[in-house]
Amino acid sequence: MLPIPNPDHSQYDAAVEAISNMDIPALQKIFANQENFDHVSVKVILFKLEQVFKQLKQNGDKKLKAIPGYCEVCNKGMRGFRFMAPKAKKNLTLIFEVKNDKVADISHCGTFYTGKTTKEYFPDVTYKIYTDEYLGFEKTNSYQILMADCTEAMSEFDFEKPQILSTEIVTTWIKAYQGVYFDSKHYANCSGVVTFRNLFDLMLQINMYLLAKPTIEEALNSYQEAWLILEDVFENQLMQWLTKVEHLFTDIEEYDQPHDEKASSIALLHTFPTIHIAMNDFTPVDNFRKQFANLYWTNTDKLADYFEKRQREEGNED
Repeated sequence: MLPIPNPDHSQYDAAVEAISNMDIPALQKIFANQENFDHVSVKVILFKLEQVFKQLKQNGDKKLKAIPGYCEVCNKGMRGFRFMAPKAKKNLTLIFEVKNDKVADISHCGTFYTGKTTKEYFPDVTYKIYTDEYLGFEKTNSYQILMADCTEAMSEFDFEKPQILSTEIVTTWIKAYQGVYFDSKHYANCSGVVTFRNLFDLMLQINMYLLAKPTIEEALNSYQEAWLILEDVFENQLMQWLTKVEHLFTDIEEYDQPHDEKASSIALLHTFPTIHIAMNDFTPVDNFRKQFANLYWTNTDKLADYFEKRQREEGNED
């Protein structure tokens, strides 16, 4: 275990040293007699820092280099440190509010000045404080019922054991919890609700991919077959193919692409750490997206000529 900061130091100095060492037990001892900061509980902040430390340690960092500075905008003049993780190539930038020799608040800062240009630093790793994590948030009956519903929805998946999801599993789950999704919009920035809504959006995406995959595989096969045709005929076939399957490309482009090729899974967006729930192979969807985009944008002039020719032919028929 990393050494506990010198108890003779001020609480502020001790906290900075513990954060530099990414030492949660030390921080727990430092704030053992303090339940809350100004806006959130000590427990919440330490949990957020612990998640960040885990991420940085996974990249091999054991200690963070603390660069002093201050906030330039939101909390102008408030001092803090940019904690640099050289192996992860990330920064954790924190400012500290100190009252009566005690740390009254710790928060992330996005407008931090150290005297050096931002080019000399790594990108920031951040954490988010959700609405229901702030002190004073009223946990009404409707909120508690909603949280229970969100927890129930999440519990239907074993995040430790990703599985191949069928259309039936996905559509049944969506139908069961679409009412919860609709009701949750009023609490969309609350911790458990955010995770549930991300999962619901992801299930919609997976459902789209599951439904589109057979049609996309057919479209890819028809494209491959067209290569067997003579070149002068192929160009016309290609224009027909692009026109015919454009709606598929438009549909799947409405969604972000969270496909993790290394894990062969779909990752739950906007969560830390990453959660995997599906082991479906959506490689055909990826291949179709890339192939269509490449062919479409390299043949825009030919497509324009093709559409113009079709309009003339349709006009002649009338």
